[in-house]
Amino acid sequence: MLTPIERSELGDVKGKSLLHLQCHFGVDSLCWSRMGARVT
Repeated sequence: MLTPIERSELGDVKGKSLLHLQCHFGVDSLCWSRMGARVT
């Protein structure tokens, strides 16, 4: 889950492409997707 600080720093991600290099099971990627980003 993205923190309020992360959300404010990122701004609007709707329609942007994102390659999220991560560990664990993808909770942050799901959050990005719900915010409108195209996540890989």
